[in-house]
Amino acid sequence: MKAVPEQHVAEITPVLYPVPFAMWGIDLVGQFVKPGTKYKYVVVSVDYFGKWVEAVSLRNTTTEEIEEFIWKIIFTRYGIPKILVSNNGPQFDASLLRDMCKCLRAKHRFASVCYLQANGQVEVMN
Repeated sequence: MKAVPEQHVAEITPVLYPVPFAMWGIDLVGQFVKPGTKYKYVVVSVDYFGKWVEAVSLRNTTTEEIEEFIWKIIFTRYGIPKILVSNNGPQFDASLLRDMCKCLRAKHRFASVCYLQANGQVEVMN
């Protein structure tokens, strides 16, 4: 009789807010080099509950452009989320973005630098 290999069971991590558009992950992709185009980056955001993706091409990765994306694409279309998850990039860890989230009572959480899977929904879409 053969030995049955032991199966490892992964822990189930529940979504903190099990409602659509309450928790978003956001990340930057790029720098892309394509002759004849001004856009070199893409900002990607994913709703943790429904896996809905929003993405916009950007010329630069300034905090102002990221804030404009968050305001126009996420906040005005889907409402203000409870949590916004990003990495520790300078575009995301800026007082302008912190102040906007604080004013609108959206919690801004940072994924670990060494553990990118902490913002896994976005990393999968990238």
